[in-house]
Amino acid sequence: MSAEDKKAAKGKGKKNRKALTPEEKAAKAAKYNSPNENFRTINTTKIGKNVEVTTQACHIRGKGVLVREVSSTGSVSSVFIPGVKIKTKKEWKTLVEDKGPKIKKGKDKGAK
Repeated sequence: MSAEDKKAAKGKGKKNRKALTPEEKAAKAAKYNSPNENFRTINTTKIGKNVEVTTQACHIRGKGVLVREVSSTGSVSSVFIPGVKIKTKKEWKTLVEDKGPKIKKGKDKGAK
């Protein structure tokens, strides 16, 4: 089997790649431009008449929280805070200490 036959069999060659239609390109661009669903909006603050700043947080399990602020002008700042998690109570979202998983009483590691 020649190298060209192998490429054709795998379907990864540029000749075999499907060309995207303009509608498919627009859908793909919209997917990447849509907001990330992992981030939860914590706070929205209006500064002056035209500028609005949104604070969002994403919990990274076992590590901490990634907090980012996005302004309506397009500027973004992000900070990683280790050892905390997002707590939701009623409509308020706060950052609290992450104590880790609870140890179950029925399981002893040393006994068999």
